[in-house]
Amino acid sequence: MRLRAIERDGAPAGVVVYTLHRPSRGSATIDLVATPADQARRGAGMTAARLVEGEMRAAGISRVYAQAPAAHGIAVYFWIRLGYRPLLRPAWPCERPGVGWMMRDITSRTRARRERTGGRTER
Repeated sequence: MRLRAIERDGAPAGVVVYTLHRPSRGSATIDLVATPADQARRGAGMTAARLVEGEMRAAGISRVYAQAPAAHGIAVYFWIRLGYRPLLRPAWPCERPGVGWMMRDITSRTRARRERTGGRTER
């Protein structure tokens, strides 16, 4: 399990907790992206998740699973905005009470191009 601190302008802005090669080799699980209330919805969590994905890609990870707690309905939208898709229960990496799972293939060249160009079309 790894922890990545999120900072904004030198001040703490949250954490990302993730595990490489879980549930299987070549995949990873993001267990938590958390920001304090005063930092919420300001982009720190999304930026941190993208940075962690870059670290995962460098470590040979191709598939990332992320938890979407039912108590935080906004979590599903957070992950969808990052390109994740909801998984049906049979595809979940594990069963956790009150949690749905999202997944994204981080090897997609199209996605990597969009991230590199900030969403602009390259010619």
